[in-house]
Amino acid sequence: MFFISRVRVSKPYHVILDVQLYFKNESLNKSLNIITLILGKNGVGKSFLLKTIIDIFLFLEKAKTCKRRKPKFEYSEFEISYTINHNEYQVSKSEANIYSSCNGEQIDYRELELPSIILAFAFMVNDKFRFSKDIENQMYSYHGVRSSSNSTYTSSINRRVYSDVLSALKEYKYDLIKTVLDVLEFDPQLCLRYTGNEKEYEKEFFVDLCGLEKHRTSSIYEDVDYYEVLFYKNRQQISFDSCSSGEKHLLFTFLGIINRIQDSGLVIIDEPEISLHPDWQIKYIDIINRIASIARGCHLMIASHSHYLVSGLRPNQSSIAVLSQKRNDYGLTTLGETLPFSTFAWSAENIIYNVFGVRTTRNYYFEQELSKLINALKDYNSNRKSEVQNMIWKFRNLIEGSNDPLREVVEEAQRIIDEK
Repeated sequence: MFFISRVRVSKPYHVILDVQLYFKNESLNKSLNIITLILGKNGVGKSFLLKTIIDIFLFLEKAKTCKRRKPKFEYSEFEISYTINHNEYQVSKSEANIYSSCNGEQIDYRELELPSIILAFAFMVNDKFRFSKDIENQMYSYHGVRSSSNSTYTSSINRRVYSDVLSALKEYKYDLIKTVLDVLEFDPQLCLRYTGNEKEYEKEFFVDLCGLEKHRTSSIYEDVDYYEVLFYKNRQQISFDSCSSGEKHLLFTFLGIINRIQDSGLVIIDEPEISLHPDWQIKYIDIINRIASIARGCHLMIASHSHYLVSGLRPNQSSIAVLSQKRNDYGLTTLGETLPFSTFAWSAENIIYNVFGVRTTRNYYFEQELSKLINALKDYNSNRKSEVQNMIWKFRNLIEGSNDPLREVVEEAQRIIDEK
């Protein structure tokens, strides 16, 4: 079992990042995976948070094996709290020193347990994740569209999908592949086409995922000159290149998870809603729960702008971290706290208003709360000051420009409670 509770990064006189990700829950089923959804406005630091978490664990992995000089880290100080295999770890770095404890007792940082694997998924050419080639037995695995630190090639994406399909078939993960194809409304069939030795041979390998017999995949070569996965939709053969951008996105991400996830691992996904129809966004959390269930005790962290993902989070198995920024004399600080309530099966309007803090025209929850404020002001007394002030602060953040009528309501409400 693995999950991260909190992470904090700073430099002299300035906290850069301080985010709570998950509260320990005694009712949590230790064999299940945890999902943390990270929300916030553009530019608030969601991708930076994910990148920083990866960098911290890679720093600790390298520090454990360094005999002399410790590895470099971008910032002078960090603190991270996480749980793995029922042990609670707190680790902090201050300048050149690393301090660590396990269940409240100080230990040498070389004794730290780390996540079994870190998988980073993104389907954007400008993702913030550290690029890394896929090397066996390496803790960190990059699954983005870049084929190097600063370049992207379609062929590298095709190669990854081909490799993931082949590996999943060799491990007989037919049901999981079929789950992904069902979501896309593809037929439960595949064809792997490949050539080798300068086209001295050309072969096709057809797989019926509903078949009772296990296919012999050991004869399929991975080191070939040409490779292609062919899918079927309404009995028509289609190549990966012919798939829509949303179909490619789901195939690329879900097949990668199926092929690489491990017990007590960390899976990080940045903006999975890109190119996805709302119906797929609604189903996304349920699908990822199903395909990730082949591993136990993992922490899946997803940065998103989609309200459709929020309502699918299961109680006692998930958290929502909402990020914001605060400016001081030294710069911006990204702050994050987990919501103290479950959003499972909430309506879109409820989520948009109460989770994202966005006011929309004729939103039921906005109008209901505005009516509550006005009624509170009608028979206002000092005993309700704290309640009314919290409502005023909330509405102040929803004002849209200097001509917004809500501004007058907020200013008048503030005047009333200040005078009384």
